[in-house]
Amino acid sequence: MTTIKNRQHDIKYGKVLGENIKRYREAALMSKFKFAVEARLDMRQLNNLEAGQSNPELETLQRISDTLNIPLSVLFEEPPEPLTCFPLALYQKSFNKLDIRAQSQALAVLRLLCDPDLTDND
Repeated sequence: MTTIKNRQHDIKYGKVLGENIKRYREAALMSKFKFAVEARLDMRQLNNLEAGQSNPELETLQRISDTLNIPLSVLFEEPPEPLTCFPLALYQKSFNKLDIRAQSQALAVLRLLCDPDLTDND
């Protein structure tokens, strides 16, 4: 019984991992080929990962998160509802290089763009 439960857990998180890799790769506008090269993966490995059919080593996961510029833990988070907002985590390193005033301005713009309650005044 525990084997089945653990296997279902592994399948669930394999799919979450694969969906997140694909989602963040696409959000970063990276082709599969470019991503595979930068993360030092072969195409079959990347295809298996994105399909949730792989059990990667920690070193591989670290290369993936480094290539996507996201924390490793983000790869295992349940995906939120469909992205209706800007994925700031993808640009965190660049965002951190901005001075406080520029960060505030960027966040203000992003809040406006991501606010679902905004209505068209035209």
